[in-house]
Amino acid sequence: GDPALKGVVTPTRLAALVNSAAGVVARQEGAAFVDLDAVPDEGLTPAAAAAFVLSPDAASIRALLADEAAGASDLLLRQALRKAVPLVAAALPQPPRLPFLPPPPEPLELPVPLPPRAEV
Repeated sequence: GDPALKGVVTPTRLAALVNSAAGVVARQEGAAFVDLDAVPDEGLTPAAAAAFVLSPDAASIRALLADEAAGASDLLLRQALRKAVPLVAAALPQPPRLPFLPPPPEPLELPVPLPPRAEV
């Protein structure tokens, strides 16, 4: 596989993981094997996969998915904020500049207290 994807849960790997956890594995020459980069031909339907993930048998997969969902939501929120903040700052009304006062700071240069990014 691609070394850049080591440890990353891609949609294909997630589908293969759910299929193998549910007991659906690819067979080649009578031997069963789990390939996390390929989904078996007769894999689970999306409804069956959702039912399995929500069942008590999939507690460990739900823990993995919770970690992945938290990381993805953190990434998406930070990306949305990074795009929205300059737009909001540009829309703020600027106070009039007085010749005897220093100019106000740029809105994007003001410090904003954000929690540090969680290490994964």
